[in-house]
Amino acid sequence: MIQKLIFNTTNKTVEFYDDNENVIKFDFISTVKCEPGYYEVIQVDINGKKYPIFRAPILNTNMFIEK
Repeated sequence: MIQKLIFNTTNKTVEFYDDNENVIKFDFISTVKCEPGYYEVIQVDINGKKYPIFRAPILNTNMFIEK
């Protein structure tokens, strides 16, 4: 049950694939932080405020960074 998280630093997008290859896409992503036990996807709103919108467990998630 390995999941995949792809962060594109140029387009500021994240794609998350679960073990069934279903995909969740996020736009306007400022960064993906490593927190204890999980990856946290951070989005920026129109006022410039950053907030977490998604978390994936590190234990069973491979993260890839694309430029």
